[in-house]
Amino acid sequence: MSKSDLDKIDEQIKQLNAKKQRIKAKQNTQNRKDDTRRKILLGAVVLKKVESGDWPREKMISLLEDHLTKKSDRALFDLEPLPEIKGEN
Repeated sequence: MSKSDLDKIDEQIKQLNAKKQRIKAKQNTQNRKDDTRRKILLGAVVLKKVESGDWPREKMISLLEDHLTKKSDRALFDLEPLPEIKGEN
């Protein structure tokens, strides 16, 4: 095999690696979009159930209280910020 053949193979490998990266990036983007859509739809269903009275509002608030820790996330639902723990930023 000549040096020219090796150079061609190296170039093909580079092209295939670049194509692989593009495909992975596209898959990751689609996965993030799908995850976001699932969360939006789930939230819409829960809110509809709460608004119709099929699910107690208190249960939803309790779930939010237990799982939301970021101040900005809690503010979206009019929840009080969590007390800051000494030594944490």
